[in-house]
Amino acid sequence: EANPSEGLLPLRSAALPPAPVPVRVTVAAVGDVLLHSPLQRQAVARPEGFQSIWKEVQPWLEGADIAYANLEGPTASGLTRSGRTQTDPGFVFDNQVYTSYPLFNYHPRLVSDLKASGIDVVSTANNHALDRGAKGTDATIAALEQAGLGEGGGIETMRQQGYRFSLETLPEAAAAEEEPARQPIN
Repeated sequence: EANPSEGLLPLRSAALPPAPVPVRVTVAAVGDVLLHSPLQRQAVARPEGFQSIWKEVQPWLEGADIAYANLEGPTASGLTRSGRTQTDPGFVFDNQVYTSYPLFNYHPRLVSDLKASGIDVVSTANNHALDRGAKGTDATIAALEQAGLGEGGGIETMRQQGYRFSLETLPEAAAAEEEPARQPIN
């Protein structure tokens, strides 16, 4: 009769590695920051600026480990709809430099107000990214970098609690209506 334990090594008692400590990372995501003229006028009229628009949800943005928003339009100081550069009119809604539909452009204060509200990263990959052409895109990215906001017009990577998170954004279309044939994505 065969011994079932023959050829088997004896069990050794070994300490198990400690269980990993659970990590919780909270992500807050808002949709389009798309500011039609009434919202831009509200921001200009109030001391808290653009923060007056989303002040009710600001505690959730500030409390998140990572807060994301889709910046639906450029923040190009002194750049008109036609792409002409002019003296910046200041923090106003003048409907020449700072405009609404169909070609948006916001005062650069929007970027610092987003950052002050707890937003960590924005996407610029959307159909209004080119509403002020390449100059507007460059001005927006420069404003975001200066404010310390991550910009996911492609891939943005950030670290939180020892983990790496990446945001990849891909627009369905980039629509600056005045030059549809020159758009990089259709």
